[in-house]
Amino acid sequence: MAKLGVVGVADDSDVVSSGQTQKVTDLGELIARLAQVLSVNRSGSLLDLVDFSNGLGQVTCSVSGSGSSIQLTNDPALVHGVSALITLGASAVNVGLIERDVLLPSAQGLGVEWWFATVQYTNFVNFVVNYYTGAMLYEAHVAYSYQTGSLQLATTPAGSWYTVATVSLYDNSKYFSNCKLVFDPSTGCYNKLYFNGKSYLVNTVAIPAGADARAGYIETQFTLPGRSVGIVKAALGQLLVTQGEELAVC
Repeated sequence: MAKLGVVGVADDSDVVSSGQTQKVTDLGELIARLAQVLSVNRSGSLLDLVDFSNGLGQVTCSVSGSGSSIQLTNDPALVHGVSALITLGASAVNVGLIERDVLLPSAQGLGVEWWFATVQYTNFVNFVVNYYTGAMLYEAHVAYSYQTGSLQLATTPAGSWYTVATVSLYDNSKYFSNCKLVFDPSTGCYNKLYFNGKSYLVNTVAIPAGADARAGYIETQFTLPGRSVGIVKAALGQLLVTQGEELAVC
């Protein structure tokens, strides 16, 4: 049986064309009318959703450097025909960030999923989840390089990276890719990583952590570094936070 709020995407889909899903039948039609939500993996229950249908008010946006901005666009676009476009001026020190903070009623089986599209001169894209428990800050970080295809996780000791796989994305501004990270801070480790329809078990990879007194929420971030070769552009089409994810045992 289909889950409410999940529509239009096969579990093994690699990319999603821009625009809204239009042809649905039976139960799918009802779901499509109620909520346009894309999910690469249909486990967990939806805790938070950002799809930019009501603008940028749900997120915090930050850019640096001349010629840099974050604005709504319909090219490329995902659900509801809109996404948030990061544009960075031609400099390697420029950075763009879209952040969503979420209060957590549960601390087990957390998932964060980003749908993104590269538009121009993109090198790295970064997916970050900062989780504050009241005693610790866990800093989960996924990085993907378009130049090398390297998919990596930040790990311990500080400054170390674990290479998950080498992946070739379909790099086209009209198509969206996806990244979903599942983790359980009680183990101190990542758990699963889904990237464009492929799944990776990463439950032995430690999440960088340190003492911090803030409690009960996460910061989800999509960040983009600039390049000196030209203007960099990438879009975030949708962000989902889930809880109650099925976890692989460490």
